[in-house]
Amino acid sequence: MTLLLRHGASLVPVFDPNVVTHIIISGRDCGSGKVADKAGYKKMSDVPLSIPTLTWDWIADGISFGKMPEHWDAGGKYIAFPERSQRNSKSDASVSNANARSTIAKKVQTNLERRKYRWANTSKATVVSGTPPIVPEAISGAESGVSVQCDKDDPLAEFYEAAAAEHFERVSARESDDDDSDPGPSKNAKKFAAQFTCDNPHPGPVGGCPNQDIVDQLSTLLDLVKCQPGPEPRQRAYTYSRAISSLRAHPKRIKSFEDAKRLPGVGERTASKIMEIIQTGGLERIKHENSESVQVVKLFQGIYGVGQNTAQMWYNNGCRTLEDLKTNPRIVLSDAQKVGIQFYDDINDRMPRAEAGALFELIKPIALSIDPALFVEIMGSYRRGKADCGDIDILISRDPSDGRTHEGILQELLERLVQAGIVTEHLALPGDFEDLENCYRGLCRLPNVAGSKRRRIDFLTVPWKNKGGALLYYTGDDIFNRSMRYKASTMGFSLNQRGLSAGVVRDPSRRSIKLNKGNIVASETEEEIFKMLNIKYRPPHERVTHFK
Repeated sequence: MTLLLRHGASLVPVFDPNVVTHIIISGRDCGSGKVADKAGYKKMSDVPLSIPTLTWDWIADGISFGKMPEHWDAGGKYIAFPERSQRNSKSDASVSNANARSTIAKKVQTNLERRKYRWANTSKATVVSGTPPIVPEAISGAESGVSVQCDKDDPLAEFYEAAAAEHFERVSARESDDDDSDPGPSKNAKKFAAQFTCDNPHPGPVGGCPNQDIVDQLSTLLDLVKCQPGPEPRQRAYTYSRAISSLRAHPKRIKSFEDAKRLPGVGERTASKIMEIIQTGGLERIKHENSESVQVVKLFQGIYGVGQNTAQMWYNNGCRTLEDLKTNPRIVLSDAQKVGIQFYDDINDRMPRAEAGALFELIKPIALSIDPALFVEIMGSYRRGKADCGDIDILISRDPSDGRTHEGILQELLERLVQAGIVTEHLALPGDFEDLENCYRGLCRLPNVAGSKRRRIDFLTVPWKNKGGALLYYTGDDIFNRSMRYKASTMGFSLNQRGLSAGVVRDPSRRSIKLNKGNIVASETEEEIFKMLNIKYRPPHERVTHFK
């Protein structure tokens, strides 16, 4: 997708026949059914013929030739589904915008019914499911939508992408949401084995960060750089993110250039910026980066499901305010984006810990009233004891030893939460509520509380055998997780959100590629993962590696 963007293409987060001009197929096993499903249709014949479905060869040859070839050139190798090219596209091309919107709405509704979205009392909630679930773009800048890559379906993939998009600074720790990244064998692994953060038996630092003023200035610069397109700003953002993490964890005040350079991940340029902050109380670079375009892109990126590319596209189309997005005829907003604009301030406001706790205490009893054997736990920064939260992440699972599972529980729980006035808007629904591994994203609020704000809420359901891996991964913090993953790698294991695996075989030239995924050896509980890695179990509040 990065290649497409580099050569002038635009990617859209949601398929809209009034906007999309081409569908590019780049996966090996992308059947017409999968592509139609991605576009929100029941079958491929429902996709307007005016929108060609082409193979990646069309892109590759166009780049090589310096000019895009005709679709039917090269003996038809550019045509992804030959049967579509045999139908007359004139009638489809002449469909009016209004009729096209009506058509896609009907097809999406059919698709929803096929997927068994059985919702009771949905009149009490705004169901944002008229399009495929929104997948916010990852930090690489790639967005889902036009270019379809059909890998093995992962029900939680959208949750992982959302986490990466909403929490950019975590990417340096996670690198990929399926944890396919691996640092590889380290020459100094034995030398530094005793220095893994996860082996530290002491609680994390408490009190105020002695370098908070530096962190604040660099964080402001980071936010501005993240709003700029291209690989160079992304690299700078990664550098600033690493420096911020090091500063947050450093127990003493940085006083000199040498002190700054000794921090992990801090080079000469960043150290110079740190000294400028210390000496002047500010950073001149911030003024330089804070252009109108950056300010507007930053504003738009605060909308749920909107990443850098979409925000930049809207800016290029003349939009400067949230109101512009609603009135500009060239901008087609998804239902989820409309909700994101409607509750923009609420969603971007940090949630006090007490409010998150109150919501969880309302939700958990409702879940247990459905099945008392459910495991229901809140994750993320709340579980680590943080004073505020960006959203609420709740994990649900069930011990199947009595022959029952949590299959279908998520749908019934959401129905009850809607009835109780807790869940108010649905942003992304699971493809099949019967799956044991699923994710849901929406908005919630404290019911019967005047002025209560809309808050982001995510539910994850996982098989019991993966409960410990998921709980550990989504509790954090990031540096602690990275340390555990790195130690696991040096011991010959692989650790991700599904658990600890042994026997993983990686491509020697590209260690991000797993030739053999190995076998999970510890995943049901956090404790067994800690034990397998020879780490003394640390409760969540002791996994904080930086100042609060």
